[in-house]
Amino acid sequence: MPEAANLALKAARVEAFPLFRPILRRVMALMASPNTDHRALIALFSLDPGSTAKFLRAANASGFARQAITVDEAFDALGPQSLRSCVVSLIDAGLEQKLPRGTEFNTFRWWAHSLGTAFAAQRLAKDLMPKRAGEAYTLGLLHELGAIALHQFVPDLFDQAIRLSNEERLNLRGCERHTVGADSQTLGVQIARAWRLPEAAEAVVVYHENPLEAPDAAFDISALICLANYAAMEGGFGHQWFTKIQEIAPGVAQRLGASDALLDEATQHSRRGVAALLPRAA
Repeated sequence: MPEAANLALKAARVEAFPLFRPILRRVMALMASPNTDHRALIALFSLDPGSTAKFLRAANASGFARQAITVDEAFDALGPQSLRSCVVSLIDAGLEQKLPRGTEFNTFRWWAHSLGTAFAAQRLAKDLMPKRAGEAYTLGLLHELGAIALHQFVPDLFDQAIRLSNEERLNLRGCERHTVGADSQTLGVQIARAWRLPEAAEAVVVYHENPLEAPDAAFDISALICLANYAAMEGGFGHQWFTKIQEIAPGVAQRLGASDALLDEATQHSRRGVAALLPRAA
């Protein structure tokens, strides 16, 4: 079985995580224009977890005083030359990537779940923590980077873990440790550190499946992403593996102060946000 340290090293050194192909095609069309609209590029890259992580990594590795937590902030932090280099690097990596076709893991469903969670987190944060709405969106988008990393590096073993989780109704992380020798949660934390992702990303990766176990300082944002997961699932963009998030959501919502009406709004926002992109993703 691959050692956890080897997976962490691969994740730290990889040029980029998989880009969602329809986003890549639209980026290439924009870049072919003599007058590329940076606002349009920001909007596109903000829909893709791998692209978002890449820009945050580049911006936060540059020694800027304030950590970038959104693609918009990363674009502002990077100079024109660094920005273009980053975009070209993403396109090259996207064109060269050959994703494994696992029997259990579905890249489209992972993207839809990540994006649905991001939209739901944005809506929840608007009411519950308005100053962190942009950060909440980013954290929702990136909360399962560890999963795509396992799919990228050890697809067959990751498939076995997902199958075991679903068949035996077991927590995925334990199944991953059994089949892979490492879990996507730990790998996600290592990615967040190595890639200098937003500070709260580590807590969200660890506690979003059960924020009631989080320390007080990490509870609010972890609980918000947990409820955003729940809203995405209710909106039709659920996980590909067994999870207890639906069981714990009522208790988390009560402690965070999220009403049923707000959760319904977050579900609708998630559904509309992803559905609006589906015709273009076809």
